[in-house]
Amino acid sequence: MVEPVLGAYLRARRELVSPAAVGLPDTGGRRTPGLRREEVATLAGISVDYYLRLEKGRDTNESRAFDVLAANDPARALSPAIRPGANRLRAMFLDEAERALRPDWDVEAGAMVAEFRASVGTDLTDPRVVALTEELSAASAAFRVAWQRHDVDLLTGAVTRWNHPTGRFPLSVATRP
Repeated sequence: MVEPVLGAYLRARRELVSPAAVGLPDTGGRRTPGLRREEVATLAGISVDYYLRLEKGRDTNESRAFDVLAANDPARALSPAIRPGANRLRAMFLDEAERALRPDWDVEAGAMVAEFRASVGTDLTDPRVVALTEELSAASAAFRVAWQRHDVDLLTGAVTRWNHPTGRFPLSVATRP
């Protein structure tokens, strides 16, 4: 059986993080290095069951609507719109502060819509997808144009440039997997 890509990634990343690195006591007695699944789930603000489904590859639709499920301190420092409960498409098209952070906004916005279409696949009748696309189409001409192009593309290895007001983040810091 082929190991799910997301599962391999999650497992590899949690094995690299010590409990002390995230402020948890190291109680010892660990059979494997790094964090336990329960600890990762707690830190991410999701249920252990949901985390286990992600790691085992049993839930392939982590966020068809591009909702932020979890965010760490560096992500929140990069953009206030990267926080649990926020929506990346909504931020990209409706949040002027988010737009100002992105010198390549025109290209990235269109690419994000194409990636969204790829992640949604043929399930365009999902109520969350319908509600989000209707909201964004009504509020943003740029979204409406990009959505009507029907581009479908999965982004791999693209570099995202940022204009961060603190200057702490040089350009080209974030890459998409």
